[in-house]
Amino acid sequence: MKRINVMVSDEAKAKLVAYQRHLRLTTQDEALDKVLSQL
Repeated sequence: MKRINVMVSDEAKAKLVAYQRHLRLTTQDEALDKVLSQL
């Protein structure tokens, strides 16, 4: 998997972390993958 850096607001970061905990994912990369795949 290719890693990219993105700038996100603190609010977006907090939502991603909450989403990650909700789904019990181990990494934020996995959470972001799920979010992006649903777009």
